[in-house]
Amino acid sequence: MKILKLKIGSIDLDKTIDYLADHLQFDYENHSTDMSVLTSEEFYIRNLSAQLNMIIARKTDSHIFIDIIGGAGGSGNH
Repeated sequence: MKILKLKIGSIDLDKTIDYLADHLQFDYENHSTDMSVLTSEEFYIRNLSAQLNMIIARKTDSHIFIDIIGGAGGSGNH
Protein backbone atom coordinates (compact mmCIF):
# COMPACT_ATOMS: atom_id res chain seq x y z
CA MET A 1 0.00 0.00 0.00
CA LYS A 2 1.21 3.50 -0.85
CA ILE A 3 -0.05 6.69 0.80
CA LEU A 4 0.46 10.28 -0.33
CA LYS A 5 -0.67 13.27 1.72
CA LEU A 6 -1.22 16.70 0.15
CA LYS A 7 -2.14 20.12 1.54
CA ILE A 8 -3.79 22.54 -0.91
CA GLY A 9 -3.97 26.26 -0.15
CA SER A 10 -7.64 26.52 -1.14
CA ILE A 11 -10.96 26.05 0.61
CA ASP A 12 -13.04 25.36 -2.51
CA LEU A 13 -13.63 21.63 -2.06
CA ASP A 14 -16.26 21.46 -4.81
CA LYS A 15 -13.89 22.93 -7.40
CA THR A 16 -11.11 20.54 -6.36
CA ILE A 17 -13.39 17.49 -6.59
CA ASP A 18 -14.79 18.65 -9.93
CA TYR A 19 -11.22 18.91 -11.26
CA LEU A 20 -10.41 15.36 -10.11
CA ALA A 21 -13.66 13.99 -11.58
CA ASP A 22 -12.90 15.67 -14.93
CA HIS A 23 -9.46 14.03 -15.13
CA LEU A 24 -9.98 10.65 -13.43
CA GLN A 25 -12.72 8.01 -13.42
CA PHE A 26 -14.21 6.86 -10.11
CA ASP A 27 -16.41 3.87 -9.32
CA TYR A 28 -17.67 5.29 -6.03
CA GLU A 29 -18.11 8.83 -4.70
CA ASN A 30 -19.47 10.10 -1.38
CA HIS A 31 -19.60 13.84 -0.68
CA SER A 32 -20.52 16.08 2.24
CA THR A 33 -19.97 19.80 2.80
CA ASP A 34 -16.46 19.33 4.22
CA MET A 35 -15.28 15.92 2.98
CA SER A 36 -15.29 13.73 -0.13
CA VAL A 37 -14.30 10.10 -0.67
CA LEU A 38 -13.53 8.88 -4.20
CA THR A 39 -12.53 5.33 -5.13
CA SER A 40 -11.70 3.34 -8.24
CA GLU A 41 -10.86 -0.33 -8.67
CA GLU A 42 -9.40 -2.32 -11.54
CA PHE A 43 -9.32 -6.11 -11.84
CA TYR A 44 -6.81 -7.78 -14.15
CA ILE A 45 -7.87 -11.25 -15.31
CA ARG A 46 -4.47 -12.05 -16.85
CA ASN A 47 -2.81 -12.43 -13.45
CA LEU A 48 -5.88 -12.33 -11.14
CA SER A 49 -4.83 -9.11 -9.41
CA ALA A 50 -6.70 -6.00 -8.34
CA GLN A 51 -5.74 -2.35 -7.82
CA LEU A 52 -7.75 -0.09 -5.46
CA ASN A 53 -7.22 3.67 -5.37
CA MET A 54 -8.84 6.02 -2.85
CA ILE A 55 -8.83 9.79 -2.56
CA ILE A 56 -10.07 11.36 0.67
CA ALA A 57 -10.36 15.16 0.62
CA ARG A 58 -11.12 17.11 3.80
CA LYS A 59 -11.76 20.86 3.96
CA THR A 60 -10.65 22.96 6.93
CA ASP A 61 -10.96 26.71 7.49
CA SER A 62 -7.89 27.50 5.37
CA HIS A 63 -6.81 24.40 3.43
CA ILE A 64 -7.88 21.17 1.79
CA PHE A 65 -6.07 18.05 2.97
CA ILE A 66 -5.98 15.18 0.49
CA ASP A 67 -4.97 11.60 1.24
CA ILE A 68 -4.31 9.38 -1.78
CA ILE A 69 -4.14 5.66 -1.00
CA GLY A 70 -3.29 2.91 -3.48
CA GLY A 71 -3.20 -0.80 -2.79
CA ALA A 72 -3.05 -3.95 -4.86
CA GLY A 73 -3.18 -7.68 -4.40
CA GLY A 74 -3.77 -10.93 -6.13
CA SER A 75 -2.69 -14.49 -6.53
CA GLY A 76 0.12 -13.73 -8.97
CA ASN A 77 -0.75 -16.76 -11.14
CA HIS A 78 0.04 -16.50 -14.84
